[in-house]
Amino acid sequence: MAEATKGEQDFFAKLDVNGDGSILKAEWLKIFDATDPDKSGIITRKKWTVTYGDTDVFDKISTKKTTPQIKREEWEKAFDKVDKDADGKTTLAEWVSVTNKKKKKKKKK
Repeated sequence: MAEATKGEQDFFAKLDVNGDGSILKAEWLKIFDATDPDKSGIITRKKWTVTYGDTDVFDKISTKKTTPQIKREEWEKAFDKVDKDADGKTTLAEWVSVTNKKKKKKKKK
């Protein structure tokens, strides 16, 4: 398994609302809600940037490249992809395995 970079560890810690070392699906959904204050069901790139700054995660989840946004359904599907063992939570190791896969795909292009 690949080691987590300092940036990955820091970002994961931001998402790990209760600080227990894993992100529960309920936490993941709270993150969406906190980043969608107008309750439109959509996180725009601007909303994401205001809250988190770095757009790497946003860009990996967003399927709309012309008008970058994430719908709640996409957000939920993204969690399911990261939660490899389907136990309802994601660990830093699961997070890194998915983010590193996406980095490798970008390098191959």
